[in-house]
Amino acid sequence: MLLADYAESMSRVDVIDPELVVKITADATVEPEAGRLLVLHATASAADRPLMFSIEVPLGDAEGFWHPNLRHYRTLPADWAGRESLSLVSSAPIGVLYDSAGTAVMGFACDETVDEITLRFGVCEETKSFVVHLELAPKPRRAARLAVSTAAAPWVDLLTELKHWLAASQGVDPLPVPAAALEPVYSTWYTFTQRINAAVVEEEAGIARSIGCASVFIDDGWQQYGDGRGYAGCGDWQPDPAKFPDLVGHIQRLHDLGMAAVLWIAPLLLGEQAHNFTTLSHLAPHYVPGLKTYILDPRRAEVRDHVVATCLRLMQDYDLDGLKIDFLDRAEVYQGSEMAGDVHDVGVAMLMLLEQLRSELAAAGFDAPLLEYRQPYVSPSLARFGNILRAADCPADAVVNRTSTVDCRLLSFGPVVHSDMMMWDPRAEPEAVARQLLNAFFSVPQISMRLAELPPAQLRSVEFLLAQWRAVRDLALNGSLVATRSTEHYPIIQSWDRDGNGLIGVYAAHPVELKLTSGRRVTLLNGTRNEDLVVDVVEATGVRVTTFTADGTPATAEMTLPAGVSKLQVPPCGIAVVDSSAGVG
Repeated sequence: MLLADYAESMSRVDVIDPELVVKITADATVEPEAGRLLVLHATASAADRPLMFSIEVPLGDAEGFWHPNLRHYRTLPADWAGRESLSLVSSAPIGVLYDSAGTAVMGFACDETVDEITLRFGVCEETKSFVVHLELAPKPRRAARLAVSTAAAPWVDLLTELKHWLAASQGVDPLPVPAAALEPVYSTWYTFTQRINAAVVEEEAGIARSIGCASVFIDDGWQQYGDGRGYAGCGDWQPDPAKFPDLVGHIQRLHDLGMAAVLWIAPLLLGEQAHNFTTLSHLAPHYVPGLKTYILDPRRAEVRDHVVATCLRLMQDYDLDGLKIDFLDRAEVYQGSEMAGDVHDVGVAMLMLLEQLRSELAAAGFDAPLLEYRQPYVSPSLARFGNILRAADCPADAVVNRTSTVDCRLLSFGPVVHSDMMMWDPRAEPEAVARQLLNAFFSVPQISMRLAELPPAQLRSVEFLLAQWRAVRDLALNGSLVATRSTEHYPIIQSWDRDGNGLIGVYAAHPVELKLTSGRRVTLLNGTRNEDLVVDVVEATGVRVTTFTADGTPATAEMTLPAGVSKLQVPPCGIAVVDSSAGVG
């Protein structure tokens, strides 16, 4: 029983809802805010004691608990199993418990998004309730606010309200999103891993540009000693002279193709093969055997200066358009350890590092470079330092890619959401290709396949679907997003503009309601292997449909679709464009 462990050190706070039990370790004031939120202001009573909040609500018909680091686990854990470590570079202190009808049972958010928080949560077997416990480490004058709601609203609506409250509490000033961040990406990672070179990247970039990509993300392997799927050579961040003998010229050739160029870097990693290992090793005491590298401690000013100088050097020396900054979450290994620099908390140190990076990049003329971070770096406080948020690695897993991008969209505070790099079996049929892309349609697609060796049908599928995505890009990225049934990995995703045009992705055998006003268009994505979709057409005087196969071949002549419920023939992993017009009979 989770909360029993803290019963003696916490006191109950009077709240309006009799079924909501909230406890804290310090005196608190309860302040109502506009909307459905109840906000508690709390201050730790002593500098050597943690600040803790706990929440307990009856289970009711609870089905799932949404939090930013869900990944595969979508249902209810036991309270002895649910545990997350949150900080600036790991997840965010926000969550919603919801029932089988999609209605929120309880939601919360904490305005401490930088320092580490231990979050524990789950079903209490003894009390048949759901509990949440947040613990903030001891700190002088430790204070925080907790927003809680038990409003019976759609869970996504409550999450949105909590998200806006959290963003407002942080004063988020997002890094501007350049146009290149809104274009499809060609990534080298899954297709080449570390086995890349300038010639093959330029060959692939030319093909990628011809099918609709606008940037190349040169991943791990460009740097000297970048071989073997380990990181023992990281630290110098100099180009491999055999693979990229003229990185300046290589980047210029990519620019000549019309492609932006982004370089991967993991600036906190320091391997024994690096030339600067001897001079920097005292700043990186922790070794990670699985990665074959040491981790620089960002709590030291020398480390922050080194990381910022390295990133700035790469941008300036090679005329880069941006950086793909990786492994920031590895800094957490120093959380709670003896203070070794000028900052004790890792989250605060990382915030200082990233503020310094943004400031020095801007001073050098890089006001809005492409800066990619990935899950779990989803904190609202990171919106100032990155403009691309990519789904975490899920090679060839279209379902996880879909759910991860939607999770990121639901919590995004400014950065544009990108899919994980998509890969597939080059021996498979075009439907296998299309399934990958259709599952990522509500984000900016990243592709990572050897395009020069793809079968013609697969390449046609990629080109067709990227063209279709570009045609509905504004809807996909900026429309009003509707995504429910998280426990089913969002089987239907919708996005609508103010004029009634829509984009609907169907990924399971669920009926779809089409509310069509005259003159509007809806694009339907059949993300299943079924040959039809069940649709319920309302508010339309006439509907015309055009369908396409996975590789873009027109599947049928234009057909009409009657009002009411019917089966719409759409090829497996194909697309249907539905037009409503008063003149269609």
